[in-house]
Formats: sequence, structure tokens, C-alpha cells
Amino acid sequence: MPLAKWFEISASNGVPDANILDMSAQLTASRQIGDAVSIPVIADCDNGYGNAINAPLTARQFARAGIAGICIEDNVFPKRCSFYAGTRRSWCRARNMP
Repeated sequence: MPLAKWFEISASNGVPDANILDMSAQLTASRQIGDAVSIPVIADCDNGYGNAINAPLTARQFARAGIAGICIEDNVFPKRCSFYAGTRRSWCRARNMP
């Protein structure tokens, strides 16, 4: 199953994977991948483009675009790609999630 990953989409736009591009860039790239293949596509949606309020909107937008599934991290915003040296993760506590 194709996975529309933020790391690759950021790199193809000449920027680091550091929340520089917005949801529309990921949605466009995911839609292009979906149009190019005949199998389901999953999109990497980082942290849902904001917080728990934004995540449902993200899910609806990608579903409307015909994306089969999305992956949303439970990271606080802005997240940093774990490939970068010195990156530390700050996880959201379960009680902060809806």
C-alpha cells in the first residue's frame, strides 16, 4: 500500500520535515499519488495539523480526497522529524486527548 510520507513530500518541495508545509500540500501530494495508482493510499498526517480540534477536519478532508487511511501521531505541535540529531519527543498525555 502506498504511503504518502511527510519526509518525502517535504524533501520534494525542498524543505525539511519540520511542519513548514501545510495540510493542503500533503493533501495535494496524497491525491496525486492516489490518482497514479489503482490501490489504496495511506497519508502521513503528522499530528493532524494542529491539535484534537483539527484532527477530525483532517480526517474528513483526506476521506473526501479518496485517501484510504491516515496516520496521525500523538506528538505535540510543532513536531520534529526524529531523523534529526538531538530531536526529543514530547508526547501528549492521554488525559489531554479527547
